[in-house]
Amino acid sequence: MKNLFFRSRFTVFCQFVSLVFVLTGCPSSNKEPDPKPLEDAYGSLIFNTKNVDQLTTLKVNGDDHTGIVNASEKGLDPCKNKDLHIKVKIGQKNTLFADNGLIQWNLNDVIVSEKDQCKAIILDVSNSTSTPKSAVKFSNNGETGTRGIQLYLDDVNTALLNESKLTYSNTSPTASTFTTTISAGEHIYRAVSQNGHVWEGKFTAENGTTAGILLQKNTAKPVPSDKNNIIFYSPTYNNIIVNLNNVQIGAAAVSYAPTTADLCTRRWLVSIINPLGTYTYTASDNLGHSWSGTVKATVGGGCTMVQLN
Repeated sequence: MKNLFFRSRFTVFCQFVSLVFVLTGCPSSNKEPDPKPLEDAYGSLIFNTKNVDQLTTLKVNGDDHTGIVNASEKGLDPCKNKDLHIKVKIGQKNTLFADNGLIQWNLNDVIVSEKDQCKAIILDVSNSTSTPKSAVKFSNNGETGTRGIQLYLDDVNTALLNESKLTYSNTSPTASTFTTTISAGEHIYRAVSQNGHVWEGKFTAENGTTAGILLQKNTAKPVPSDKNNIIFYSPTYNNIIVNLNNVQIGAAAVSYAPTTADLCTRRWLVSIINPLGTYTYTASDNLGHSWSGTVKATVGGGCTMVQLN
């Protein structure tokens, strides 16, 4: 009788233990680690300024990130380019200050969510926090051989772009430029070089951006029918100062082969648009070479070559 009672109690105990394992499961050595706390997780911010000029200042939470270039190329998925990422904590409110010289952004509460991991912020006029401005930049792109260029913007005498200075080396001269802020909208310009080249046109200025106008020989208006474009160049020597009728008219910065295409509009030779006629010239370089002679400009609307060799 005693043995029967013991077996009954043992049976009940085993059933209880079995029930506990069914409800709680057996202990396992492969237990998953606890999830990483949210405050220790990081994501990335990306800034896109494809519709305005590139940034000159970029700060996130007071830290300078100006060296990080924005994702401006069309069709680029910025989150795939790790070089553009700025690391921030997920869920944290971030502050942003950005500036491109024409427009500013002061943004607060910029948050990267746990779902996004990487968040691209488009900076344009719509979310700027300053009164946006627009600008225009005129440049001769480092050309020589036209002398100064007088610029008229919206029929107002605005600036003089001096001829780029020679360095007496084989490097390209530094470009002469003029930049000014203007109102958004359509504007007209006219520019006239001291050597007779003329540029005219229109452009549209947009807020947050700088319009660019190149005043080069190959963008000037065609030579008038009663004038001729006289060109001075050398296939051998560089940095040649040219005088026409005892007036210095520019510098031939580099040498060109006679077979060079579009020699009449090349960047670093001397070009002067004068009435048809006969002219005297002298020229010299920094190595002691010199030239002199006469040139006859007889073809209206054409181009006359003088080779200095």
